[in-house]
Formats: sequence, structure tokens, C-alpha cells
Amino acid sequence: MRVSYIMMRFPLPSETFAVRDIKALESLGVTVDVHTLRAAHKNAAHLRREREVNHLPVYTASATSSLQALWESIGDAQPFRELLRWILALDHGSPHARFNSYWFALPALAIFRRLRADPPEVVHLFWGHYPALVGHLVQQFLPDVRLSMFVGAYDLREGFGGTPAVLHRADLLWTHARANVPEVALLSRRSPEDVRVVPRGLSLDHIDAALQERTVISGKIVTTGRLIEEKGMDDALRVLRDVRDAHPQAHLVVLGEGPARADLEKLAASLGIEKAVTFRGHVSEDAVARELAEAEAFVLLSRKATERLPNAVKEAMAADAIAITTRTPGIEELVEDGVSGFVVPQKDWQFAARRLREVLGDRPGTRKMRERARLRIEEQFEVQASMRIYKEAWERVSQYET
Repeated sequence: MRVSYIMMRFPLPSETFAVRDIKALESLGVTVDVHTLRAAHKNAAHLRREREVNHLPVYTASATSSLQALWESIGDAQPFRELLRWILALDHGSPHARFNSYWFALPALAIFRRLRADPPEVVHLFWGHYPALVGHLVQQFLPDVRLSMFVGAYDLREGFGGTPAVLHRADLLWTHARANVPEVALLSRRSPEDVRVVPRGLSLDHIDAALQERTVISGKIVTTGRLIEEKGMDDALRVLRDVRDAHPQAHLVVLGEGPARADLEKLAASLGIEKAVTFRGHVSEDAVARELAEAEAFVLLSRKATERLPNAVKEAMAADAIAITTRTPGIEELVEDGVSGFVVPQKDWQFAARRLREVLGDRPGTRKMRERARLRIEEQFEVQASMRIYKEAWERVSQYET
């Protein structure tokens, strides 16, 4: 079976889960190719080598491919006319969404022409916003190709006017948290039972390798994520400052890169903890696993409106670091507060600091909490199991013979 993934960019530093999904599908015998609406990330070549996906066919958007699609439309104008007609008729949620609809129209047309020339059994929209431009063309002109569509919190907030119509007619609907189901069902005008909930899964091999070689470092705390204001890295620094009075050995390792890094470094200095904080920037997946395996605790104090079941928290739980994370929609599907980790109110870094002091103080039951966290990941968030569900659904809907 061949599945074509429609994405915005691939690979991206912050989307290791996309690589995990595709590699798991390949191990299950699915052939995957990737088509993107944006040009390649500046570090794409390095990321492909690092994540071992150099073999994967990835067709990235470019001015050349867009102009070629436009040129070919002179002799075959129907798809282009249909796409423009559809965009004009959409009820866009914002001027931003309308602009992006037109901006991505030619890249979407180029992807469609590629798919029409060599149709897969399934087209999977990895995101449910602007990739829906491709989805509409597939639904209109490739009736033998099954359309599979994922919708997450970001897609729901983006407000692209074409998402509901493509969702309504998609052969398969997916989301990764039960908390999203009511809104996805409402948007698609379909039953909640039509929405398949399959979590983003982890590959545990690299984590297990790190656990076998680790030495836990007293007071080590890790946080990871894109360094943007909404991720709450500033609150993680405030938490560190607060706990060092009782635990002077406490130190924080920050994994990830982003536009807020300079401000965070200044904040660490103003709090007097710059020597207790290490900003490592972007590191490989194996390096993340090693850092987490050495840590006593992990903190993610995100304030991001679209945060759902953070993958970073899953990695920490699998790597034996007690996770302290903020209350975001659906978080109880991942972390049971006080049982497999701690859930704290957003923006209440003092509360998070109290929890962290308990962890560093070797609170009774800590060992059991680590065991329960690991078991939860093994049973509910393993990538092979997640992608097997996708594969079986794609086979059923396309009546594919294995």
C-alpha cells in the first residue's frame, strides 16, 4: 500500500513525531511519500540525515513547481479554475486565512498534479488546515483515491474555511486526543463516532538505550520545546530559582531553540541562576533521551492554547523522569495527577515549584509514580500500535489486498 502524506514542511525540528509515524508505517510495510506546501526548512538536509529519512521521497514546494503547475493549467485549466472558485466561495475566519488560501493555491495545485500522474491508494492530510486545498482537489478529481484527514487543536484554531467541507466528505477522520472530538465532529457535521482517536506515539528504542546507560544526576531538571513565549519556559526558570533555596544542587537543562532564547537567557541572569541553567539548543532525539534519562524531573509549563498531550511529556514519562506539566485540554488522558506525574495550573509557577520540591526531596511513592508513568506510555502511547491502527483503517477503506 502507498500513502501520500500532505504536510506544510518536512522534516521540522519541532515535529519529530511526524518522522516517528512515517518510520513506523514503513516498518509495517507501507510505502510513504511526502508532499509539502512550503519550501524546505533551512536545516532540512541535516534533519533528514539525523533522523535517518534520506531514503524517503519528499517533494517540497518551490517557485519552479508552482510555475510549472500554472503553465500546465493552460492546457488543462479545470483543476485550477475549480480551486480558485472554491477558495472564493469559502467563509474564511480571518484575512490571514484568506491570504494563506491564495498563497498556497499553486503549491497545492502542483501537489495535486503529481498525485494525479501517479495516484496512491490513500492521500493523508497530516494537518487539517491548508493541506485541505489538496484534499478538495483529490475529492473532486481523484474518486478512486481515499482521503484520510487529521485534525488537531492547531487546525481547529487556524480557521481555514475549507477545512469543514473537506472533513465532511473525507473517508477517514483522525485526531490525537479525546478532548478534540466534540469540536471535530461539530466542524465536520458528522457523528463523534466517525472521529478516530489515535494518540501520537513514541518509539521507545532510543529511550530504552539511554536508560540502560544512564546515571541519574541529583537535582537535574529538563525542559524541552520550542523557545516561544507560549511554551512557558520563563516560568520554568522561575521555578528553578524558587527550588534552589531548598535544593541548591538543582539545575535546569533547556532543550530546543526559538526566538525567545535571548530573552530567556537574560531572565536567567536577572534571577541569578544563569550558572544553573544550560541552554543546549536543538539536539538529536537520542540526545533528548539521554538528558531525560539522567534527570530526576521534567517540567513543561506551557500556556499554549493548542497544547494537547505534549510529546515531550510522553518522552519524560517513558524515560523515568517525573513530569510536572500544566493543565491543558485533555491532559488527563496522559497524566493522572499525583499518580503518573503532576498537573499544575497554568501560570502558577509557585505551585509547580512546590511539586518540584517534593520530587527533589524524594517524596514517598516517587518510585511507584515513575513506574506507573512508564507503563502508561507502553500501554497507550507506543508508535507501532498507533500506526498499525492507521494502516488497518486505510486498508479497509481502500479494500487493499495484502
